[in-house]
Amino acid sequence: MMLRTFVALLLGTNTLAADPIHTCENLCGSHFCEVGHTDIGAGVVTYRIGSFGHGGGAQTEFAEACASGHRLQALVFLANEDLLTSERSVDLDVKDQAKAVLSEVIRSQVAYSFEDLAARLTDVGARVAIDKRTEESCACNRAYPELRGSKTKFEWYQ
Repeated sequence: MMLRTFVALLLGTNTLAADPIHTCENLCGSHFCEVGHTDIGAGVVTYRIGSFGHGGGAQTEFAEACASGHRLQALVFLANEDLLTSERSVDLDVKDQAKAVLSEVIRSQVAYSFEDLAARLTDVGARVAIDKRTEESCACNRAYPELRGSKTKFEWYQ
């Protein structure tokens, strides 16, 4: 499955024109925001979640196959703050290394599976996992509602 636009998203670019998936932009809760929703074609979407709180923050990149619900998660940044001492630490910051890997993937024009991309991102220090969702994401709901299958339909929360 081609992940070229997923790679472009991780590099901070948006290669596609506005479409219904962008209605998911800035889907935020009390300690997170989901942004960068992109339809990369063939039933695959991408997005990023930044989480934050009094004790630190994180950035995770996602690619999701809407029909199967398979999702790649790549944690590329993690920072913590000791609330008693206000000391800050960056425990993981591989955004630049991940961008370098992903730039190479774009230049190669090779089709990468989630497993292949996961291995490459893991090699540069990203904390990568692949799971399977049972609930539809906002991005899949907007871009590929016909691929929902037996997953629980996405609903906006209040």
